[in-house]
Amino acid sequence: MPKRKKQISDEENVMSANSPKVGLLTLSILPQWSPLPKEALDIIAEHSSRAEQVLGAHGLEVIRIEELISDSRASVQKAQQLREAGIHCVIFMMGAWPPPAAAIDAIEKLDKRVAVILWAFPDLTVLPLVPACHFHGAFDDLGIEHTLLYGAPEDRLFIETIKTVAKASQVAMDLRGMRLGIFGGRY
Repeated sequence: MPKRKKQISDEENVMSANSPKVGLLTLSILPQWSPLPKEALDIIAEHSSRAEQVLGAHGLEVIRIEELISDSRASVQKAQQLREAGIHCVIFMMGAWPPPAAAIDAIEKLDKRVAVILWAFPDLTVLPLVPACHFHGAFDDLGIEHTLLYGAPEDRLFIETIKTVAKASQVAMDLRGMRLGIFGGRY
């Protein structure tokens, strides 16, 4: 019996070592370009930090880019960092009025199998649902597959959806180039 417990423990360690990697990018217009109140920036940073903590506590490896991304040049640079980190899923957290081109250019630099999530958190100061819907329409028009989420980081649906999408993307990426089986003869 002790041997069986050891095997289960080893399997659990393998599972935790193979956690899906999730990139978290916060998109927002910079304060110098818009009269964003200081509290709006604090709210954005707080939700991003909470998301990192909650997703990490639920078995995902979160690679969070802490600075606000507001243009294509910065988003491409950060996307390359996430690609090198081997992410399976990218979450674009909506701030205040980010340009859709920043996300689109970042997506082009990622592996095509990386799942894309647009996330708007409930807040009446920042109003992230408006740009999230804007991005959603732009992504649909361009044929970019994505998932749109609206909710707080601690919301069960938010967590479960991200875990499901990230794990599915991880499996798809891990299966690339694998031979699953050969059936039948040569005829």
